[in-house]
Amino acid sequence: MKKLLMIALFGVIPMGCTADDGDGGTDAGPTGECGNGIREQGEECDDNNLRNRDGCSRECKREDLCGNGQVDPGEECDDGNTMPDDGCSPDCEDEVVVDGNDSFDDAQDVTGQASVREVISRPGDIDYFRFTATAGDWLYLRTNANRDDNPDMIDTVITLYNGERVQVAENDDAYPRVDVDSEIIYLVPTTGTYYAKLQEFSTWKGDRAAEGGPQGYNYQLIISPLAVEDSNAGVVDTEAGDDVA
Repeated sequence: MKKLLMIALFGVIPMGCTADDGDGGTDAGPTGECGNGIREQGEECDDNNLRNRDGCSRECKREDLCGNGQVDPGEECDDGNTMPDDGCSPDCEDEVVVDGNDSFDDAQDVTGQASVREVISRPGDIDYFRFTATAGDWLYLRTNANRDDNPDMIDTVITLYNGERVQVAENDDAYPRVDVDSEIIYLVPTTGTYYAKLQEFSTWKGDRAAEGGPQGYNYQLIISPLAVEDSNAGVVDTEAGDDVA
C-alpha cells in the first residue's frame, strides 16, 4: 500500500510553471534557465523575470528601449524618438552640451569668414558668434534659413553687441518683410570685437514653447562689410535726431 501511495505522489510533480508576462497574462515558464537571474550560455541577458519591455525579453534577449519616451536604466534621456541633434541622441545620451557656443564666453570666432552654417540644436538653444569689424564699414548681417516663410522651419532673430557686450542692434525680420529671415545693416563706429547672437523667434518672444530640432532648424549666418563702391551708390541717412545722445 505504501509503495502505491509514493507512486501516486510522484505522478503529480509539475512539469512546468507559469509566470506573469507583465501584460496581465501568463506565459509558460522557461524550458532552460531563462528567468533565473543568471546570464548563462545562449542568453543575451537575464533579469530574473519573464516580462517583455523591461530591457530583457522573456526569451532572455536584449530589448532596445531607447526611443520609448521613458528614461530607463542606462539612459540619460529619452525623448520618444531616435533622431540626432534634438537634445537626446539616438543612444539616449544627453546632447545639451554638444553645441558649444551658448554664451559670450564660448562664442564661435568667425572673423574672416563671410558666412557660417549652424543649427538650433535643441529647443531654447541660443548661438553666439564673435568677429572683428572696422570703423567706418557698413556691417551687413543676414540669415539665410527660411526664404519660403515655411511655418515648420526656423524663424531667426539676430542681436548685435559691441565689444563691451552692450546691445547695439536687433532685428527679427528684414525690412521690407519678404520672409522671416533677419537682417541688420550697421555703421561700425569703432574698430574692435563684436558679437552676434542668433536665436529662434519663439525663444526671443518668450510667450510660447521654445522650438528647435534637427528638422528645419539649420541656418546660414552672413557677416560681412557692405560694399559701397562710389558716392552715387552710398547710403543716405536722413533721419532726425541721429546724434551721439
